[in-house]
Formats: sequence, structure tokens, C-alpha cells
Amino acid sequence: MRFAGLGRTALFALALLASGVARADEAADFYRGKTVIIVTGSAVGGGYDVYVRLFAEFAKRHLPGEPNVIVQNRVGASGITALDYVYNVAPKDGTTLIMPFNVDPLFQLLMPEGRRFDLSKVSWIGNMAELSNALVVTRQAGVTSVEDVKSKEVIMTSSSDGSQTSIIPKLFNALIGTRFKVVTGYKGTGDMMLSMQRGETQGRVGSWYSFKSAETTGLANGNLIVLAQDGIKRQPDLPSVRLYDEIVTSPADKRLMRVMSFPVATSRALAVAPGVPANRVAALRAAFVATMLDSEFIASAAKRNMEIGPTPYEAIEKIIAELFSTPPDMVAQLRSIMKPN
Repeated sequence: MRFAGLGRTALFALALLASGVARADEAADFYRGKTVIIVTGSAVGGGYDVYVRLFAEFAKRHLPGEPNVIVQNRVGASGITALDYVYNVAPKDGTTLIMPFNVDPLFQLLMPEGRRFDLSKVSWIGNMAELSNALVVTRQAGVTSVEDVKSKEVIMTSSSDGSQTSIIPKLFNALIGTRFKVVTGYKGTGDMMLSMQRGETQGRVGSWYSFKSAETTGLANGNLIVLAQDGIKRQPDLPSVRLYDEIVTSPADKRLMRVMSFPVATSRALAVAPGVPANRVAALRAAFVATMLDSEFIASAAKRNMEIGPTPYEAIEKIIAELFSTPPDMVAQLRSIMKPN
């Protein structure tokens, strides 16, 4: 199991340090007999829901006072419904957490209109896994690098203009002159992969975890080729595949690509709304660390083929601060690229 940002010993030491505050009598007395609700905008059985339910199953044993922990699905408006509820309606007492969608901070930056929450002000608890995206093409596309797409058109499948399935190919087009042609309107991962198998399209941007879980044969026999990956560092099982910001050259372009990679830091992150008392935030953070170190939790995740690679809240806060310090001209450039063709 990989611990990003901190070694296992250091993370355990952090848990002990946090526990000294988090397991104070006041926090234990508060949580005893209560129910902690973890909200997700994902439907039951979705990628976020699976992670939330695994965490809820084991976190209850590590919270002071051993409260009950349940999951609540509030589906709607691409996750905004759930965020709006937690930020503006739910009690700010430490009994309600949320696992936002990983792109929520990025989309708040790029499309703030109508959003009644601010993810730069929440208290982050920790991230269960850094699940990166990959730009993958079929062998029939006839390219083996992003640079090859400068001289050969590659048709990319996409769900919508505002998703990374569309933004990333168009960003490469704008920055280095590739000829990705984005076709939108496909409904979900399954529909997009079928379009590639039928030859309608030749590639897509999507979760590397999903690719390696569901497309093992295609990756093994070379029918699927990974051209690039996002994230702040290369994934251990993609050591020779370049990051988006390693493909572009100018400092400004590198920062643009880095901004688009920041959602990896919140792949499966938990947070509470502003206003939760500090000792309860500490209790939740300590419970998160203890859960990540729980041998039964680790075994259960492995049995379900779930990737676990936690990052502490400090690392998330640093990434979020950098994200929301993106210069306005870069924000405007990204917003322009997101517009429909």
C-alpha cells in the first residue's frame, strides 16, 4: 500500500499526534451515541460510493465515542446537489462529511457561476487514493506518442465539452498543435469504450484505474496504448509514461497542464464544511489516518480490487491553495478551451 507525501512511519506518528487532541474527552463525549453521515453525489454502486462505503465500514471503530457511520447518496447536478447540502444546510458540528467529485474544485475555479460553496474554505480530512487519468488510444489510431498526433488526426470520444475527456485533447491542440478531433455525446465509460471498439473513435481520456481494471487484455496485447497521464507524479505502474506537463515546454503551458492534473489530489477525498469545531476536525482527521492503517481495512480494499494510496489533509490543502491562485488569464484560457467547438 502506497502512502503519498508521507512514509508509513511518519503517517502513523501523525496519527498518534492527532489522536492526542482528537481523542480528548470533549470529542468523545460529543460523538458517543451519534450518527456520522458521509454524503456523496454518486449513485449507489458508483466509483465514489464504493469508496465512501468502505471508509464508513471501518471508520466507526476509530472515531472517539464510536458513533454510527452511514452513507447518504444525494445525486444531482453532477455533484453540486450534494455539495450544496453539506455546505449550506447540514449541521456544522462534525457529524456530516462529504466526498466531493474530484473535479469539483477545478470546476469551481473555471465555472463558479451558480455554485453556493467554496472548496478553498472547507476542512479537508484526507484522500483515500490518488486515481490518475490517462490518455489512451487504440492501435488502429496509428500513433505511439502525443507528438505523432501533430501530423495525424485522432478521433477522441467524449461525454461532454466540460469534461476532461474533451478538455485535455483540446488543450493539447491549443498548446502544441496536435490534431485531436473530439466527438462528444457518449454516455459514460461503457459507451465511450464501445465507440472505440467499433472504430467510431480512436481514443479517450479516462481513469487509469478503470482502464487497468476493465481493459487488461487490450493493454496487455497492445491494442490500447497509453500516451500520457495526469497527476503531480507518475503512477508506479506507468513509470515510462509522461505526465501532461512533461509534454509541453513553456512554464505557462506547464502550469496550465498542472492545473488540469490537480483533481488527482482529491480523487477520493473527504471534507467537512467551514464552521466545524477544531477538535472535531482533528478527531475526523485522526480517524481517517487510523482507518487507512487498519489492517482489516487494507485487506478488504485489496479483496475488492480497490486502489488505496492515501494523502494527508496538508497535501490536499497545499494543492487547493495552488489551484485557486491560478492567474486570471490562465483561467480565461481554460474557459475558452472548454467552450463547444
